[in-house]
Amino acid sequence: MNIMPTQYGLVKQYIDSGDFRTLGILAEESVPLMPKIPTFKEQGVDISFEKFYFYAFPPGTPQEVVNQFTNALKAVVEENEEYRSEAEKFFVSPTYMTPEETSQYMQETFQYYEGLLEAIEQ
Repeated sequence: MNIMPTQYGLVKQYIDSGDFRTLGILAEESVPLMPKIPTFKEQGVDISFEKFYFYAFPPGTPQEVVNQFTNALKAVVEENEEYRSEAEKFFVSPTYMTPEETSQYMQETFQYYEGLLEAIEQ
């Protein structure tokens, strides 16, 4: 048996054709774009893997540049329906977070994965 963790959007055509079978989603909660695929947690396996993407600037970037980019990104993610529709075609659910929220999320995610590593190493 072969198992491959990957993004659903990359293998959807193989799942649809029957060449691949999905075992579940490594998410905390069901994903609205994939309502028929259960999470591993829903199947009794206490694990999740939240992949996220973010933009970062090098230290010393002027705050006005960060603010301008942040405001533009917020407008695209929260107000641009065309963008959201295109993202959904790739089974991506864009979410806007402020720089502070992003930093907090990254810290929490890092701690979660550290805990997973410790559990694996035991």
